[in-house]
Amino acid sequence: MLTIAVLSFLPGGDLPKVEIAQIDKLVHFIFYFLLFSFTFYGWKKQSQFMLLKTAPLVTIWFACILFGVGIELGQEFLTTDRHFEWLDVFSNTSGAFVAMLAWNLSLKKIFVQ
Repeated sequence: MLTIAVLSFLPGGDLPKVEIAQIDKLVHFIFYFLLFSFTFYGWKKQSQFMLLKTAPLVTIWFACILFGVGIELGQEFLTTDRHFEWLDVFSNTSGAFVAMLAWNLSLKKIFVQ
């Protein structure tokens, strides 16, 4: 989360320039796929709080969405050269959603075998 937050608030001019159209959307997708995956993996490994074992996939997905929207709002209101973009929110949400589906399919295969 910290990596995403730091990169999201760096001035746009400090980021490397890539000449591929909309590559930042792919980066958003990958970062939120990884955010969901690492969070879910850690969530499943913990055993101290049993309440966290209920509906972790959907809960983490919503947390990723809220984090992404929060970052976008922060860019809009706390920076001068970064702005809220709905396509970024969509890419973040999509990355987390695909990770949720992948983990769901993975868990079903583990328990079916």
